[in-house]
Amino acid sequence: MRYRIACSTLGINMRIARIGKLTFRQTSEEFEGFDWNEPNRDRHFAKHGIDFPIVAEVDWSKILKAPDTRKRYHPQRSVCLAFCPKLGRVLVIVYEKTDGVGTIISVRLANHVEEKLFHA
Repeated sequence: MRYRIACSTLGINMRIARIGKLTFRQTSEEFEGFDWNEPNRDRHFAKHGIDFPIVAEVDWSKILKAPDTRKRYHPQRSVCLAFCPKLGRVLVIVYEKTDGVGTIISVRLANHVEEKLFHA
């Protein structure tokens, strides 16, 4: 699959970036905590080798975030690119946020295109 990447700066400290159909905006996010579905966590760990609790180590003060528009999810899902200092890598995190709590849907290491976009 080919990715089309576009990146532009809007005003001071505002960045927009696109990968395929996803439009990411630079932002920050705060959570009161995280939860997840245990069977889903086990499946994703077996597939990607990244365990969901690592999201607590992410630098949420500088993320690239896009709404997940593949389907109509309720509550709205978000996809974000965020740096994890503990791993020294960018992660792709899919989550829902309800009442300040983040429900983790998926976590994986960013591919080279996503890494490049995050660090642009």
